[in-house]
Amino acid sequence: MWNAIGLATAMLLPTLLAGAVLGGVRLVRWLHHRRRPPVAAPRPIEQIARDARRLRRTLADYEEQSPEVGRSVRLRALRAAYADALVSACSALEVTPPARGPGDDISVAETFRVEDALRARGLDVRQTAVR
Repeated sequence: MWNAIGLATAMLLPTLLAGAVLGGVRLVRWLHHRRRPPVAAPRPIEQIARDARRLRRTLADYEEQSPEVGRSVRLRALRAAYADALVSACSALEVTPPARGPGDDISVAETFRVEDALRARGLDVRQTAVR
């Protein structure tokens, strides 16, 4: 009977040890990942530029359309998205970001100032993008 128990132990011991090692590795990785939150990789400047140009073109097209139901909400959302794209471009190119006014809005003059500063750094958001 002791031979059967010894044989079963000898057969299961490598599997149990391998499982313990793999479990320990997973535990260490989990603890390491839990301590440091993942850092988002910075977006490439080409993608930031493409998004800013697309949003600016969409905003300009939408501002020229005739009034319709919900237009003001859509315009406000587009302006906020464009402002966020400008802030991303400013941080990527080390330009002073736009100053936000009441209601977290950016004035037209501030938008022009930021667009000019970005253009001076090589990013023209008014450039016509390929559709």
